[in-house]
Amino acid sequence: MNDHEHLVEIFVNTDSHNEPKGKITFDRLVQLAFGEGADLNAGYKVTYQAGQSGEDKDLPKKGEVEIHKGMIFNVSLTAFS
Repeated sequence: MNDHEHLVEIFVNTDSHNEPKGKITFDRLVQLAFGEGADLNAGYKVTYQAGQSGEDKDLPKKGEVEIHKGMIFNVSLTAFS
C-alpha cells in the first residue's frame, strides 16, 4: 500500500482534506477549519454527519471520532475564552 491508500477524504466547512485513516480529534478539525495558527483556547463547536441518516452529532472538546470517506464536518467559532 502506498501513502495515498492510507488517507481518507473528508470535508471540513465544505473544503476537502485528506487525513490519515483512523480517528480525528476536535483540535485537528479546528486546525483544518481555521489554519494551523488557530487559537485552540477560543470557543468552537464541531458537528459532523453520522451514518447513512445524515444526523448531525456534536463532537465534544478533546473528543475524537473515527473518520470515513466523504464524512462532513462543520466547525464554527462560538466565543473567545
